[in-house]
Amino acid sequence: MKDPNFYINKYIKILDKNNNIVASGKCTSFKPDFVNEDIIYISFDDKWYFSNKNCIFNIVDYIDSYVPNEPPAILTWEYWRKREELKTNVDVYRDFCYAEIDPPIKPYVDRLNKLSPAIRTIESCCGHGKESWHITILFCDINSLSMFLKALYAFNKTSNVQIELYSSFGVCITDTTVQFVLEPAYEYREADFDLEMLAKLVKTLEKYFIHF
Repeated sequence: MKDPNFYINKYIKILDKNNNIVASGKCTSFKPDFVNEDIIYISFDDKWYFSNKNCIFNIVDYIDSYVPNEPPAILTWEYWRKREELKTNVDVYRDFCYAEIDPPIKPYVDRLNKLSPAIRTIESCCGHGKESWHITILFCDINSLSMFLKALYAFNKTSNVQIELYSSFGVCITDTTVQFVLEPAYEYREADFDLEMLAKLVKTLEKYFIHF
């Protein structure tokens, strides 16, 4: 299978088995299938992710953006958060895009995205400020990941709470990128200072990356 990054920033026309256009535009992001590595999901809006399970991805020189409000009836869809249960039984997944970020966590996601061009947040949630937070982060080079880990180590070494960066089912590793989940260690989740600890970590990260 091609590295899913192959599709990023390319113009793609997605066709169903009847050669009808399902969606089109410039690919902005992708998600892998964690059961069948030959299946991937690409998106033009970071919201709807269309798979190559029952569709064809045609790369073209240019095509206007077209994403329907919902996929056509010929395709099955479900929310990405149910992926572990549904696995490859879905043609299209619906995720929550950047415009739908929980407001309490958005300022910190914005600052993380400014650390380096090689770092990009993929997913985040804090239950609208009522639950423990987590952020999935894409690293595009080893230097940025190394610097991030150094800053995280420095934070955990001096903090009375601990934050983890880990890989798990649901994150993606390709030849050129890797995704990790950032969240409080289990015993510190849902604490009163949940987002306060994130704010302190982001401040530590910014100090490290300003000299990077």
